[in-house]
Amino acid sequence: MQQRPLTRPPKMPKATKQATPPAKQKPARPKPATTTRRITTTTKKKHGVNPATVTADRKERLAVESDRLNTQAALLSNTLADFAPGDLAGRKAVVDELTTIRANWKAVRHEIETGEAPKQATDAPKPTEIRLGMSEAQVKAEIQKNQVNLSKLRRKLEDKPGDKKAGAWEADVARLTALINDYRAELVRIQYE
Repeated sequence: MQQRPLTRPPKMPKATKQATPPAKQKPARPKPATTTRRITTTTKKKHGVNPATVTADRKERLAVESDRLNTQAALLSNTLADFAPGDLAGRKAVVDELTTIRANWKAVRHEIETGEAPKQATDAPKPTEIRLGMSEAQVKAEIQKNQVNLSKLRRKLEDKPGDKKAGAWEADVARLTALINDYRAELVRIQYE
């Protein structure tokens, strides 16, 4: 294989210098009368959500809403000092409203940070009656499951009798005991039919 000799590219003639007109300057932008918060979007995912999916306009509106709720909560909090020391009913109304405002503020801040509205917790109601139409094996499985839960609750009550949830645990013990008795009666009915 032959190597080709390296050659330089031909020199270009130097251009003659000509006077160039001065560049046009842009007029200075007037500064806004009020300060505005700059919202930036990132592509970094936080909590599995891409915050860039929330538009900058939406983020700006959420930021304004967050500031409004925060100011409203602060002003409401300041009114608590105006109540008489024994006026608990008046304070309770203000504290309830303050709690609602803070919850809304948290939801707005969550949406700003993650790009999605917070998920609402939906607690399924605990069963108080047995399900009908079950097979013998299913009834036995329900009895076993409820006995395990009953045992756990009784252990909790023994270990922490003064806990603030002790009343709810006692109600659950009574509910589970009734469910187990109903399932046992259903099991007897199924076995002897």
